[in-house]
Amino acid sequence: MLLSQYYWHLLHPLRTKCLPVLLYSLGAMQLSSKNVRDLLVAWNDACRRIFHYARWESVKELMYVCGDLDMEHLYNMHRWEFMIDVRNKFSYCTILLEQLEFNNSGLHHFATLYKCYSHTHSRIKASVLCKFTEMVTLC
Repeated sequence: MLLSQYYWHLLHPLRTKCLPVLLYSLGAMQLSSKNVRDLLVAWNDACRRIFHYARWESVKELMYVCGDLDMEHLYNMHRWEFMIDVRNKFSYCTILLEQLEFNNSGLHHFATLYKCYSHTHSRIKASVLCKFTEMVTLC
């Protein structure tokens, strides 16, 4: 068994039981950077516990090897996809969308951050994964 498959197998219960609860309607919430950081710390601590990492050890490489994103990138991806879905379904409610920051400036933030100006879910996922890969491999 390859090492990445072994890691993936160990993380499988966490992924199938805990992650869906954490991600449920995550895109609909506008979290502060502190809230996103708290989610990131909680998720990383769960992974550290499984693999017996010390608190100061990073699990980003582990997430990368397993083909996962860290919580910050997961939040950004879900938020971006949710904003696009709402904009597409309720485009006639421009005043409401502007109040909720679902206008083009909100979407432009993610497009610029991830260098992706296509608003399809597959392109968004690929762009977020690419950015996470760049971050991990540059460290």
